[in-house]
Amino acid sequence: MPNRQTHLPVGTTFGVGAALLQLLRTPAAYRAIELIGAALGGACGGMAPDLFEPALSPAHRSVLHSIVVGGAGTMGLVAHVQGRCREMAAECVSRAEVLPIGTEVRRAEEHSAMLWYFLAGFALGFAAGYGSHLLLDAATPASIPLITSGF
Repeated sequence: MPNRQTHLPVGTTFGVGAALLQLLRTPAAYRAIELIGAALGGACGGMAPDLFEPALSPAHRSVLHSIVVGGAGTMGLVAHVQGRCREMAAECVSRAEVLPIGTEVRRAEEHSAMLWYFLAGFALGFAAGYGSHLLLDAATPASIPLITSGF
């Protein structure tokens, strides 16, 4: 049965893998920071369902372990969040490009862009890590519920 020792590295791997698939959408100067965000997001997403619904009993899988609520809901929310982070990052990059090189204001815009790209990677990694958790748990004898174990 998957546990922390399984969910953490698999979630991280899924997060980085998902980011690698989208890396060309990110300016070259910001790709490494987005990959770092995706790795951390994947680790967090891979652990999230069990943090909110701890495995205190074999029947611990409920709403956040469900395919519909946990999986699809997380993916939809994260797609929105990642898109907004990318928009904010692009705005920072655009503002930075017209400022004189070496100025404090330009560096601030570049740092803001790095933060937004990190968060875009984190959001994508989180969704991929969360999905990996559900996939691993679905392959167990107890499986996971479609909506919630209460229905």
